[in-house]
Amino acid sequence: RQSSFLANVSGGRAGAIDINRSAVIEDSLFEDNESASSGGAIHVDGALQLSVRRTTFQHNLATGNAGDNGGGALYSFGNGATNITVEQSTFLENEHISSAGAVGSLVLVEQLLFGATHS
Repeated sequence: RQSSFLANVSGGRAGAIDINRSAVIEDSLFEDNESASSGGAIHVDGALQLSVRRTTFQHNLATGNAGDNGGGALYSFGNGATNITVEQSTFLENEHISSAGAVGSLVLVEQLLFGATHS
């Protein structure tokens, strides 16, 4: 809660954080993070539940190929047990080189602002 993840770089997935269990992210900032695969800011793999509220994702980049499935800001590895909810959050200028610009995979979204996302 109330955290900033700024200018982190990963040679694999998840520029800032790689989540593999239930988590809550609130009132946080993910900016200028980069991964060489999917999930420029966050990569979720097997989390039981992830809740993201009032969080900004800005200028995050995932540089993987189309097989990496995208998610310039947020990517979920489609595990059937994963339940992701994003509420009252902002996605601005996030990019994946080949696939989903801001969010890769299925995510329940409510009250979001998307601006200038690229794939």
